Amino acid sequence: MTKTCTERDETLVFDDDDIYLAWVNTHPEGYILTSNKSLTPRHTVIHRATCDKIKVLSGNAQPGGFTRQYIKVYARSVADLRSWALKKRSDAEYRECILCAGK
Repeated sequence: MTKTCTERDETLVFDDDDIYLAWVNTHPEGYILTSNKSLTPRHTVIHRATCDKIKVLSGNAQPGGFTRQYIKVYARSVADLRSWALKKRSDAEYRECILCAGK
């Protein structure tokens, strides 16, 4: 791993688009928590790693748009992501992506 991706417990935290996209495109079995840097509940969503919403820039998003203002955290399970979020913010809340939650 590079210094822009840190391994902690069962999670990987990304702050570089190229590294994030390379990882998520080769590890489809896990989950991604995406949020703004302060883990605001309104912006904290858990996706399956296969969800296009977290792999394809949309609208007028620019390169760097995945990690410049947002964080991406990878884990093999939702429980690991929940644990990571609660360590970062004791009142952390999240929602599941409506596009991939039912898959």
